Amino acid sequence: MKAIYIAGPYTADNAWLVEQNVRQAEAVAYQVAGLGVAVICPHSMSRFWNGTYDYQYWCSATMELLLRCDAVLFLDGWQDSEGSVGEYEEAQRHGMPCFMSLDLLSDWLNETCDPVDPEDGEARFTRADIIREALHEVKEAIDLAPSGPVLMRLQSARLTIECPPSVAGEARHG
Repeated sequence: MKAIYIAGPYTADNAWLVEQNVRQAEAVAYQVAGLGVAVICPHSMSRFWNGTYDYQYWCSATMELLLRCDAVLFLDGWQDSEGSVGEYEEAQRHGMPCFMSLDLLSDWLNETCDPVDPEDGEARFTRADIIREALHEVKEAIDLAPSGPVLMRLQSARLTIECPPSVAGEARHG
């Protein structure tokens, strides 16, 4: 399972604005979890620890978490955050994929991994896997019935191939 780090503004002029930054990060983290990946949202970890450790501790700790992830999703306003700019530079230095939108992250995940469905824990198939499997099934159906009709239909985002009984029987008894 891939792990995605959420980067965005945290510090602000007052507690109310810090809380708004945390809520924005949590809302996006929830959406990312829905993509079937693990999410590291440092905003949530430290929201009630305000003032317990210094700024340098948090910078070091969050950089360590970032480096343990597979990619980083940057929230709106990240460019105005000294910490997020540092996270971007660190991710770039280590060649980590960086995304500026949930859609781009989702596309990358669909191309690179089998995310896990958060509701049942089952591996999801990527679009590439579904297409690859569908093409393989089409080829097999054509090989079985090169001269007869083949019925294909999409069912629950999976390609189902059916050969009419007469064609399937001919292919088997050939």
